[in-house]
Amino acid sequence: MKKVFILFLFFPSWARAFDREDLVKYGLKLLPARQEQAIIEYFNTIGYQVDGAANSKIKEENNRLLKNSCFNTLAANYYSSMAADAYAQPQYIKAVVEKAQNFGTTIKDLGLEPGYAFTTAKKIAHGNANLAMLLIGICGHDDANTIVVLKKPDVLTLRATEEKLKKTQPMRTNLIKATCLKTYIGHQYSSSADCERTYADFVKKETTLNSDDGSCPHIANPIYIPESLGPNADIDKKLKEQIVKIQSPHMGKRGIPYKYYHVLGSAYTSCILKRGGVPKFLAKFLVKKAITTYRNGRLCQAIKGQFNLDPSRYSAKKIAEELSAKTNAPPSQYTGMFIHDKDMPIQMIQEKLDNAQARYDAINMFKSSYSYTLSGNCSEIQLFDSARTYFKNNGALGSGAPCPTNLSAIRCKRARHMMATWAIDFDWSEAQHLAGLDFAYDNCTEGSSAEDLVAKACAAIEQKDPSQQTSGKITQ
Repeated sequence: MKKVFILFLFFPSWARAFDREDLVKYGLKLLPARQEQAIIEYFNTIGYQVDGAANSKIKEENNRLLKNSCFNTLAANYYSSMAADAYAQPQYIKAVVEKAQNFGTTIKDLGLEPGYAFTTAKKIAHGNANLAMLLIGICGHDDANTIVVLKKPDVLTLRATEEKLKKTQPMRTNLIKATCLKTYIGHQYSSSADCERTYADFVKKETTLNSDDGSCPHIANPIYIPESLGPNADIDKKLKEQIVKIQSPHMGKRGIPYKYYHVLGSAYTSCILKRGGVPKFLAKFLVKKAITTYRNGRLCQAIKGQFNLDPSRYSAKKIAEELSAKTNAPPSQYTGMFIHDKDMPIQMIQEKLDNAQARYDAINMFKSSYSYTLSGNCSEIQLFDSARTYFKNNGALGSGAPCPTNLSAIRCKRARHMMATWAIDFDWSEAQHLAGLDFAYDNCTEGSSAEDLVAKACAAIEQKDPSQQTSGKITQ
């Protein structure tokens, strides 16, 4: 306990003097060897710094594990089975075609039981919860930017999938036809027939993983739906209501994405800590620090990118061109931030411009604060909780530091509202990651490294006891 106390005491006070990776590794020398190794594996998986490529370290680690042929097939079997079961549910098909899911949706609303993703993973892993969590983490850590090299499912899984789809084909065809006829107008379909073809192809791709790029399932896969891990593996309703109130006052729940991948990703990486015997209170401390660093990193990237352009002094086209020059991306990628297309109502165009202005004003208020001055060049480590605290204290009209004199009352109000949305982002991300941690510590077990688990994949495919040691080493 004395060693752990020392780690807690010096972690924040030394952060300005050390590189994060050096700091973590220095502090770990104070812990038992097994815990030290687990925390190193945890940070090697999530990354020591926030980089420009989303979740690049997790993707790198997952693709390394997937070099094991048996584990790769087991992962493909898992995601194929998930999709096949989902497309046998009328509620699920209707919601996907209508794009009816919203922030309040749970997996039960779509015809599947809470915990379905974890239950299915455990079944495929023959009851090994740690291996099941590894399967979930391959694609569950994000609902985008999850390009991994997944092979096709094995013959038995494909055959079972075909049987499930065959039995429910008439229901699915009729439901897609009826739903497309009603909803295609206003979406990206040229006709209801085009809508039907799109979703017929979509179902086939999702259930067979028949993809040219070998990517993970679409965002519609049931793994990404809240409570797919379990009935209590999510943030509480009160926080959800606050998020909707602040971030989507006009559109309500339909204007907010799930972002359930934060819960899944945290459960996946927290399982690493549990496997290594890291006490839960220390794991909670590490996860909270990691998510604060992540949000600060995203903030610093934004400050150095789009937020230092003043929308009031440029046209939308000019801003897009400047951002393009900074990032070597085509201007069309950024035009949508301000003006989407010729059919967008003037009111929505103006709203985009107002939001861009609010972001710029809010960031400049923060950059003029003592909190930002302390961070030097906006290091996600050096910011600690100062950004979060600043946004909370200044995120309501009339509170905190006064707005600059050059801002009108309406611009000041919008800037404060923007800061309130960023403050709730910190709360949201932290709550999701702690929910994932709780699930991992309730379900994962101590012992076994990722390599040990992957080596048992062949036994799971062969329907043997996965606790038996098998061949199937990861090729480096």
